[in-house]
Amino acid sequence: MSASTGMGDSGTAILGSEQHPVKVWYDPSTESISIICDDPRLTDESGRANGLRVTVNANGKSADYNPAVQNRLARYLRLAGKIAPADVPVKKRQLSMRPQVIAELASERSPKIGKAASPEAMGWSMCPACTAVVVDLDRHRAATSC
Repeated sequence: MSASTGMGDSGTAILGSEQHPVKVWYDPSTESISIICDDPRLTDESGRANGLRVTVNANGKSADYNPAVQNRLARYLRLAGKIAPADVPVKKRQLSMRPQVIAELASERSPKIGKAASPEAMGWSMCPACTAVVVDLDRHRAATSC
């Protein structure tokens, strides 16, 4: 049952139909995008469980990690006026690189730590002798040998 796509590839078959279209769906609770088709010609190895579902996400710890495909499907959903996640950085998908990818993704999500405020900005003083940060430099000097 193959159908020509007009691209000269006689081995290409059209998935789905008007009755059983291929759908793209975003689930915000899992932050994943699924491609779903309930075509009854797609069955499991025992001839049951009709349909097909392929899920992708941008979670580096997930077996469904595929950021490039997620970005592509998210753009498709946005073009269709549907809710979709923002595009994510595309990282390597090789399993051998997964620990590094997980670490990179975690560091990108972490809030950036800014420069520490100077003691003066907080209304404090720093003792030039011992470098202690104090509220009242005169009282500090009187109470210590600084």
